[in-house]
Amino acid sequence: MFFQLGNYDNAISCVHDSGTIRTLFDRQLYQRKGILSSEDQLSLKTTMSSQNQNRDKTEYMAVFAMMGGRKVKLVEGIEGRRAGEAMVKTISDYLKP
Repeated sequence: MFFQLGNYDNAISCVHDSGTIRTLFDRQLYQRKGILSSEDQLSLKTTMSSQNQNRDKTEYMAVFAMMGGRKVKLVEGIEGRRAGEAMVKTISDYLKP
């Protein structure tokens, strides 16, 4: 997901093996992988909030998963809590047999 000039976070998911690859200008910085087996591993966190001139507040969310004792960011830059909760539900539905 694009969030800054040249900085990308690509999510990978195959069956229940999941992870992210962080790249900067097409160069891989790091890669995190793990096995995502239950929805209990997922968490939704507020990563940033902004307020415009009309005092309308916007929250930006990220979905994390605990895999192998590490907190792995699966998705970031989600605008609004409802959209973040919908993303967690989509991932949870994917995990169900």
